[in-house]
Amino acid sequence: MLGGIRLLTLSNMGVNDMMRQLMFVASMIFFMGGVAVIAQENTRPRAREIGIEVGILPTGPLNAITDVEGVKVGHKTLWRGDT
Repeated sequence: MLGGIRLLTLSNMGVNDMMRQLMFVASMIFFMGGVAVIAQENTRPRAREIGIEVGILPTGPLNAITDVEGVKVGHKTLWRGDT
């Protein structure tokens, strides 16, 4: 015991403690890898940035489907047949 904190060593660790610690370390490695991938800058230009025009109409203020008047965006789950 060190200041009320139980120190775990390989000799006094139970299987559950070792698995818990292994899962924590693995999840931290996975998380840090994900952060590194997100942090990478996308260096490939978008089509519009290099002069490729898609379609014949200009883009709206948000460049999104919601810019089109009368268009509603949503979702619905359809259940068909027996589950």
